[in-house]
Amino acid sequence: MDEDPELRRLYEAPQDHILVEAEQIIHGQRRDDYGSAEESFQRISDLWAPILDSNLTGPEKVGLCMIQLKVARYCNSQSRDSLVDIAGYAGCLAQVRGWEDG
Repeated sequence: MDEDPELRRLYEAPQDHILVEAEQIIHGQRRDDYGSAEESFQRISDLWAPILDSNLTGPEKVGLCMIQLKVARYCNSQSRDSLVDIAGYAGCLAQVRGWEDG
């Protein structure tokens, strides 16, 4: 089987690829610091609900709100960091949904 040069590039220099960087963040120290995505997003949901005077109905909406926050920041300043964060929050949301292992 021929090796895909793009895949090889991703693994040789992962710091250059936004999705690989986001993956390393959400499965690395950040997870150790804050717990699983579901635990962290549920904690945030519980804390936001009285401030927003609403029931956010759990961790999924927190993930969506965090992505929208990063989109708003990206609209003002097109930084690579915002794109890494958007990818990271999307990965966390996939974990909350059970589509990926956390």
